[in-house]
Amino acid sequence: MVSKHLLAGLICLFFLNGCTGFKPVYKNNLEQIDVLRNFIIITDQAPVSKKIKKELITLLPKKRGNSYILKVEGTTQSLGIVSDANRRISRYKIETQVKIKIYHRKKNVDKLIHSFNDRQIAPYSLISNNIRSTLAGRKKAEDITIQLISASIFKRILIFMTKDK
Repeated sequence: MVSKHLLAGLICLFFLNGCTGFKPVYKNNLEQIDVLRNFIIITDQAPVSKKIKKELITLLPKKRGNSYILKVEGTTQSLGIVSDANRRISRYKIETQVKIKIYHRKKNVDKLIHSFNDRQIAPYSLISNNIRSTLAGRKKAEDITIQLISASIFKRILIFMTKDK
């Protein structure tokens, strides 16, 4: 009879063997990753778009050129999700949506080369008779969605730029 530990070890070895063709994005594509230094970020003046831009600036490497334009168009909204027996909403969720467009800058015209949408949701509670706590909860939820969207945008740009070349 085969022991449970040996069987578990063989199963793990089988699954890890599937990773033999794994190639990290960063290791062999340094010149494509260096392209990230050539991005300019513009927004549609919405407050959430400006916050996403600020977060993306911290993620992207220091700017060197302006070969690519990253346009960020963001919206945010609060939606009630839980109501009590009196039909009063006691829990909300904040939904942040963003439209991203990547343009390649040419001499006379900027050419759209890629676009995508992203959306993140985070919950927060309505604390009755305490507006400050409710607003602080909403701000924290919005900050979480902005961080998640920014990380997602960064990863998607990185994957697109490495596949493009």
